[in-house]
Amino acid sequence: MLLEKLAGYGTEIILDQSEEWESIYDYCECKGLFDEQNQDFVKATRIAEIMAKPYMPVHRILKLADKWTLEMLRIPVIWSAIEAVASKLIEKGTITNENGELSTIADEFCSDASAIYLPKWRRRLFPSLGK
Repeated sequence: MLLEKLAGYGTEIILDQSEEWESIYDYCECKGLFDEQNQDFVKATRIAEIMAKPYMPVHRILKLADKWTLEMLRIPVIWSAIEAVASKLIEKGTITNENGELSTIADEFCSDASAIYLPKWRRRLFPSLGK
């Protein structure tokens, strides 16, 4: 859920080729996106607060989520899925799953999505499952 909240900013970073952004946080800070209207970052921070532990403070969780979000978005199959959703949005203006649109897009990429289930991602996304 945390990566999902940061994914929109990560997508903007990848599309904004005018500068090489080191992090989502830097991008949001430079673009002036830290305000009350920036609901995704506010929600991401709240999620990190819920996840926080004494050995894993909020800022560390956000920093890892920031890094992992950009890393995941740069996986070719993930980026292809983002482009497919964007194309459908441009074509239709909105996407719902009432008629299975999102499921159809997801199904097209699920067979190739094994890249995100590498042991590294399995540990990151499903830590309780272990290796």
